[in-house]
Amino acid sequence: MIVPDGEDMSPDDGEALVRMDLIYFSVRTPEEADKVGSSFKQWWYVVDTGNGKVLLEYRTPPPPRWW
Repeated sequence: MIVPDGEDMSPDDGEALVRMDLIYFSVRTPEEADKVGSSFKQWWYVVDTGNGKVLLEYRTPPPPRWW
């Protein structure tokens, strides 16, 4: 299960930085768990707070001043 987690807001609150977190997965063996856990890549999205549209996508940690 991957869930969004609000991380930051722009100074005018018009944009939000959202981090996607892996919080749960179900597998049969510890080996499968290691494989799934190591393959997850955390992404961040800049979202327009007025309409929910994704404006930017970061596949590596965003810069400290992303807005």
